[in-house]
Amino acid sequence: MRNRLSSIGRSWTAVYSRNVSTGETRILTPEDAADFSPAVSPSGEWVIVASDQCRGFHGELCNLNSDLYILKAADGSNRRLLLKDGGWPSWASDSRFFFHRRADDGWWSIYEAHLPQHSADPILGAKRITKGGFHAFTPAASRTGEWLAAATRRPGSKHRHIEILNLTSGEWYELTKPSVNASHYNPFVSPDSAQVGYHRCRCAENASFEDWSRDARDEGAHNLERLKSVVGLPKISLVRIDGDFPSFSPDGSVIAFNSDLNSGRKDVSIMPLDGSWREEVFNASKFVKNPHSSEGCLHLGKPFGTAWSIMEEDKWILYSSIGENIFMTMDATVHVIAIYCNATNLKKKAAGKKLKPGEEIYINYDVLTLPNTKNNAFPSPSPDGKKLVFRSSRSGYSNLYIMEIGMDAVNKKVVNKNVYQLTNGSWTDTMCTWSPDGKWIAFTSNRDNPGSLSFAIYVIRFNGSEHEPAKKVLDDAVHPQFSPDSQSLLFTTNYGGLSAEPISTPNQFQPYGEIYLSDLTGQQVQRLTFSPYETGVAAWGKLRAENLSSAGEADNNCKFSDSMWLEGGTKEAEFCLPSKILEKRHPKSNCTTDGPEEQECQARTLTIQQVLSESQPLKEKQSCWAQQ
Repeated sequence: MRNRLSSIGRSWTAVYSRNVSTGETRILTPEDAADFSPAVSPSGEWVIVASDQCRGFHGELCNLNSDLYILKAADGSNRRLLLKDGGWPSWASDSRFFFHRRADDGWWSIYEAHLPQHSADPILGAKRITKGGFHAFTPAASRTGEWLAAATRRPGSKHRHIEILNLTSGEWYELTKPSVNASHYNPFVSPDSAQVGYHRCRCAENASFEDWSRDARDEGAHNLERLKSVVGLPKISLVRIDGDFPSFSPDGSVIAFNSDLNSGRKDVSIMPLDGSWREEVFNASKFVKNPHSSEGCLHLGKPFGTAWSIMEEDKWILYSSIGENIFMTMDATVHVIAIYCNATNLKKKAAGKKLKPGEEIYINYDVLTLPNTKNNAFPSPSPDGKKLVFRSSRSGYSNLYIMEIGMDAVNKKVVNKNVYQLTNGSWTDTMCTWSPDGKWIAFTSNRDNPGSLSFAIYVIRFNGSEHEPAKKVLDDAVHPQFSPDSQSLLFTTNYGGLSAEPISTPNQFQPYGEIYLSDLTGQQVQRLTFSPYETGVAAWGKLRAENLSSAGEADNNCKFSDSMWLEGGTKEAEFCLPSKILEKRHPKSNCTTDGPEEQECQARTLTIQQVLSESQPLKEKQSCWAQQ
């Protein structure tokens, strides 16, 4: 990995070699290139990489569009192009290798190629060894040259599984069980070709999303997990949360968040700073009607965003938005809500004390935006709690508005006293946040190119009812969050491009998303995270990463779904699916390939010889995966 802040959109990913004896590390990737998925030849002399060479990132979410290059493993010399359009190379011998690409018929397939006798000669062609009708990718060849392991995605299955392909007969053998309700990724073969390893998330035999209740809240992945930053910041620790839209409570004792977008849950929850438990304080599924309008059910929507404010000493407010998806059309019905929390009980729970029966954190909630005001989202209170900035499409365009907050002393709740427009234009202003000192409002906008997905971060200096024109801080950036001293911004961006081939990771909407830090001028920018997985929507608070609890380490049903664009089940994914797949849907078979009845919580211990000798090859006419 290299620092490329001066080259926006260029991946930082590079290939290195390390001398095990001396510890010397050498970069093999040229300065103008980005290399992925390196494979070392059996002799150790050569490396094949998937490379974008010097093209940079252009929004590829499905296929990296890489080419295969070969170079000397010792020092990166003798680098040359092997073939166009290929990824994930794997050697069978010093002259034979396999790779994957998406074929012209739309199916991801595995190809075989041979190195020429003379290094200057081109590769005359590659042979496709897997046929259409299902996806096969991320090959791992055996050193015997008799078989390879690959991940496959068969029609009718929601998951990918590892199979063994006999290269002589062309027959496939199951290695992982299709009945397991999880995907298996990126197989690799042991040096003696006796075993195959692979990646998958952990599981539990009886766990499900519905099990995540007060009695089972400590099961699942780490609630909080420490991350290593790509830069040394002595006063800053990075911690990943198992959730979305985090924010710290007024006293800094708990973190509020929404459950993961893919989980199906419609909640606002909290956890302490060590991640030892998580408590649901609001669930939209439990509330049937919007009491302030006749627009229908709020419970159909999922809460998005969390932002805290103090109403009184014993009563805190969690602001959020709820309704239809906030990222849908401007005519979608989305409301800003105030969720009232008992601060005394919250602090008691955060301190590790058990709440008595009747001691609840959640009190009730109110809808603050009025009927027929369309899509209202991303509320952020001013430090004194008297104003709320939020995004609304009530004018026909998504702009920012200020809500003046009043107090109903009788009913002990906040009320919407008045709303006025802060920004005005035929573009989208969104993802707004108020600085802790109250002087700034930061937000994301596409005002430079209305209607596009090209967003930048702007700031408005706010002084009471007066404000200055918006000033651009950062191009190609979203989700700004102020530092506690209001002098810096955390934000999410694609400045670093992709860090891995997208086909090798679970489903994610923005695999290029990483967290960066900037001053308010946009001139001093630092990258904080580096991962093949989407990282975004950061929050800033006081947290001691060394005190994180191991609670939540227990296995749980896998929450990761496989790539949507391999299945073609959603309109959002159609932009990167081949038309032939979209035109011909595969009806679900009577066979259940993804049932929860049979769980596999440990890797299988069969040797490859046992798999090939004791298992029956997959017959297309007998398989419930067969193309219909």
